[in-house]
Amino acid sequence: MVQSGLWGLVAGSEPRLGTAVGFGLRVPQKVIATVMAFGAVLL
Repeated sequence: MVQSGLWGLVAGSEPRLGTAVGFGLRVPQKVIATVMAFGAVLL
């Protein structure tokens, strides 16, 4: 039960970590476009 709680904590904190990294790093437009295109293909 503790392990499932920890995994829930990790999954719940992921958007916040991604936002912090996104604001802290300068990501080139080409990388952003590549990630978005890959996501569009998966959908």
